[in-house]
Amino acid sequence: MNTSKIVIVYGSPRDNGNSSTLGKAIMEGAMGLSLNTITIHKLNTLHYTKGCQYCDKCKDSDFCCVDDDILEVLKDIRDCDALVICFPLFFNGPCSQLKILIDRMYSFLDKNMVPRYPGKKLIMVMTYDEKESEHTVDLVKKQMTAVFTENFGFKAEGFISYKCEHKLNTVINDKATLNAARKIGESLSKVKTDLC
Repeated sequence: MNTSKIVIVYGSPRDNGNSSTLGKAIMEGAMGLSLNTITIHKLNTLHYTKGCQYCDKCKDSDFCCVDDDILEVLKDIRDCDALVICFPLFFNGPCSQLKILIDRMYSFLDKNMVPRYPGKKLIMVMTYDEKESEHTVDLVKKQMTAVFTENFGFKAEGFISYKCEHKLNTVINDKATLNAARKIGESLSKVKTDLC
């Protein structure tokens, strides 16, 4: 059985919110089948982070040169086989915690803007409430998928979007959605470690 290095990134400021619960369900599915190693990063717990400085030093050094708490997250994503990103939709876009990480992944592109670490599997979980239109939800889904596949060379394997109606952790009672998340987690065991 293949083993995988899986990184789960939580963008939400809440530990017990809907996106976190769905991420945990994916993790349960991934843990139940193999010797997968799972690393969890909660972006909201990082004490010192900076946005991309657009210094372009990463184009010569092969990695980000800004020394802050998000560097460890970048290293783990660089070395993983599969990435799971869980985030809420705030004001028609991904939460700011996640946006900083995405901007810093500029270092994953070489000087010709070619992905340095292509082929990783990607699962995304996005939660939103009733104030967001279906058009906005669909637009952000397409945008986020494009950022990771077209820019960074990831392989999109699943996207869960969940309407939570501005209530905390309603998905805990949604067995169908939780089971779907676990199934996606199970699929991560098929990732081969030679992809990275």
